[in-house]
Amino acid sequence: MLLSVAVICIIITLTIRNCGLYPTVFSDEWWYSKFSRLAPISGSPYPSYLYLFLFGISRYCGDGFLECARILNVCFFAFALPFIYLSCRRVASWEISLFVALVSLLGPINSYSAYFMPEAMYFFSFWIFFWFLLSSTKKNPFLLGVGAGSILGLMALIKFHATLLIPGFCCFILLAWITSRGTQTFRHTALTIACALLAFFVIRFFVGYVIAGDAGLHLVGGTYGSIARAAAASDTGEFLRVLRLAKHSLIGHLLALSLLFTVPLASILAINRKGKQNADESSAMHNLRLLQIFGIAFLAPLLLVVAWSTALFVGNVPHEIGRLHLRYYNFVFPVFAILAAAQLKSTGRDQIGSRSAWLATLILAPLTLYAIVTGLKHYIPSFVDCPELAFRSNPATYLMLGVLGLIALVIWAINRKAGVSVYLLLFWPLMMSTSAYYVNKDLRTHIVANLYDEAGQFTHRYLGNETAKLVVAGSELGGLYRALFQVDNPRASLLEIPERAPLELSKISTGTTWVLLIGNHEPPSKIRYQISMGEFSLIRVSVDDIVDFRNHAWPGVLTKITGVSVPESFGRWSDADQVVMEFEFPLPKRFTLHSCGQCIWAKRRSTFQDQDRTG
Repeated sequence: MLLSVAVICIIITLTIRNCGLYPTVFSDEWWYSKFSRLAPISGSPYPSYLYLFLFGISRYCGDGFLECARILNVCFFAFALPFIYLSCRRVASWEISLFVALVSLLGPINSYSAYFMPEAMYFFSFWIFFWFLLSSTKKNPFLLGVGAGSILGLMALIKFHATLLIPGFCCFILLAWITSRGTQTFRHTALTIACALLAFFVIRFFVGYVIAGDAGLHLVGGTYGSIARAAAASDTGEFLRVLRLAKHSLIGHLLALSLLFTVPLASILAINRKGKQNADESSAMHNLRLLQIFGIAFLAPLLLVVAWSTALFVGNVPHEIGRLHLRYYNFVFPVFAILAAAQLKSTGRDQIGSRSAWLATLILAPLTLYAIVTGLKHYIPSFVDCPELAFRSNPATYLMLGVLGLIALVIWAINRKAGVSVYLLLFWPLMMSTSAYYVNKDLRTHIVANLYDEAGQFTHRYLGNETAKLVVAGSELGGLYRALFQVDNPRASLLEIPERAPLELSKISTGTTWVLLIGNHEPPSKIRYQISMGEFSLIRVSVDDIVDFRNHAWPGVLTKITGVSVPESFGRWSDADQVVMEFEFPLPKRFTLHSCGQCIWAKRRSTFQDQDRTG
């Protein structure tokens, strides 16, 4: 009952928080919105085919598609709560388990429910995977392998990054076998890994093909495939450059993690050896060891891959290496809270600081102290990339929480239960609530439309179907994608031009009718029609006078039309004896009127009368 009430309250709270927000993350939100609602899924540059298929139902919400997508995000996110609770319940009391689950979901990571992106659904699917893995390690290896591989295969159709969990899963199974000391055979271990790999690829390619056709048979998709090919074709010098950048990124991630998870990381480093315990103690120790092994097996490969991919993505923008993409693995973070909670039930003889505990503290404390002193000044922890570090925006709070985490680590080295209590019941909720406050504060600033939102919305309403022949031009690429999101037409394109540079007609592709020019740019000298709205202009660059009766207006061609009904899918009906069209510019002396299909229904002769101009 408490879980049900908690899920409902979280859904209501996050839905209210997300209401009315304008989109934030570009170009990501535009691509996911485009290929889930407007364009064929098979054309998506990201292989998130299951996500795109499910979120395609947002098209039925019309212009309210973004709110529908957010409601779906919130539901997926909130439904992860029972699985976090059940996972923690294996190692802690129900009160602590509920506390861990609630704080995890009310923390800054819930900001992803506000974006048209797959993070919330991916978070939900990971916690199904983790709960299944934790509760199935002693079961049939065939069922464990097939179940885990199938879930990972579906996760890879939500975000490609789930493919990167395969090495972590294999490491987890191998380490579990190594530390089991005879309770598990190597044959069972090999069978589990083989079944998981087979199930992963079967589910990934079968479901991908069913949803996206031949495109679903490509594992990495267009975007990640091009990056991989570029990396494979790089020379030795480029490889060394990427390696240096990856090292810089990896150091930043290690500093951030040492700041956020002092006690859980220390408990992983000071992994307990199996000793003689009674049945209850043995079960508790087994679960604790599984959590420690999970932390090692999954976190290490993810850190290496994220650091390397960040270095590859940098390209010609060197400062981008400072971005800490914790969002590629922060779905794992509640595992660290569960790992801390597991130590609250350890026996009395496990509470006194051991040599391994002091050694782990001596390793982590300098990293944490360095992160506190430098404030991660060489890195850019944005609210989207790493919402957990949002408390860094307040230096005093950053210092206070950093020191509190360091104190919890030292106390843990002396007495584990006391240190875990300080970390789990004081530092962790304070850190999560403080970061959530700053992230929510930042999100609510997006309740007001900016220049690009207004330009896109105006163009969407004014041009209607004509946006299919639109180019959005300006100097800020993120803003152009923001305007493109509001234009909401998959055939519209964008053109990035230098800051303050004039717009040149030669750069505009053929077939373009309109240009939405945003920012301080001079329009072309020879244009036929322009609507100036201050900081943006809508310019008609085509000389074709096309009147499509399916549209609601014809800017730059007609100023007024009477004698016709409302637009329908085939065109319009005439509802008067005479249809009068007032053109924006005088017609040429001779012209031809083309009609198509069902557009002309009347059998009487139609003529134009305009001085001596005839048609």
